[in-house]
Amino acid sequence: MVVLSASFCPRVGQRRHAALTRGHDDGQADTSAAIKPQCSAYHPCATGHCHGGRCVICAHDAHCGAGLVCAHYQCVPCARDEHCAGAAVCERQQCVRCRGDRDCPHGHACRQQQCQRSAECLTAADCPAGRYCEKNKCEKKRPTLSPCSEDGQCWSNICQGGERCVDCNGSGDCPAGFFCDFFRCRPLGLFDEPCRADDHCLSNRCSRLNRCVLCETKADCATTEFCSTEGVCQAQGNLLDLCYHNEECRSSMCGASGYCVQCRRNTDCPTSMACASGVCQVGGTGGGDR
Repeated sequence: MVVLSASFCPRVGQRRHAALTRGHDDGQADTSAAIKPQCSAYHPCATGHCHGGRCVICAHDAHCGAGLVCAHYQCVPCARDEHCAGAAVCERQQCVRCRGDRDCPHGHACRQQQCQRSAECLTAADCPAGRYCEKNKCEKKRPTLSPCSEDGQCWSNICQGGERCVDCNGSGDCPAGFFCDFFRCRPLGLFDEPCRADDHCLSNRCSRLNRCVLCETKADCATTEFCSTEGVCQAQGNLLDLCYHNEECRSSMCGASGYCVQCRRNTDCPTSMACASGVCQVGGTGGGDR
């Protein structure tokens, strides 16, 4: 039996070819470039693959190269969103950044399939350090004593009373080594610097003369020290050292002559010893502190 090919029946062949190569008006992709008529195990395709008796570019994804999928017998970048890398989506068989605003991050809108910032900022988190968001624009933070309406507008992040930027409302708002003085952070006072309260001084001691001191009483000093009139802890005096007050002496006795003594009277000395010139002596005749 002789089998005639389509070339011997030109009208039939032409009609079949035209049907396969016409564009579709049903919304489907045009497969005219992807499908050619007639193929079989005995008549393989010169290029592509034989599927359903027709030569096609691809029948499934494995027929396409890396990064491509088979859709309507053609190798295309994508058929579904998951075929696209990263945050891209599949739109008309092309991987694009977005198809709508919901595909874009916060503060961005989809324009020509690209995510573009719709405003410079929506919140302070959208602005770099040292700036705040106002009317969708990042503005420089305001210095101390500038007018303000909210904390985030100030460098200090403190808008006092919703009126002006201040460094602090209390010393707790200042860094270590500073105190709050009339809404400004100032360094703690060193020894003998002026003060109005204890927490204005590095020593945490402001004297009655409004000066920073290291001590106010002996209790502020070590066991073998006393607090001088200048507010400094000093070593207690030994026997016969100059003194003005008892606490200035190791013996806790400042004699009438202005020297540290061991005793003032015999009863200050051990048994069998007597106080002579402020010193306990064996066999002394007494006389106490002179």
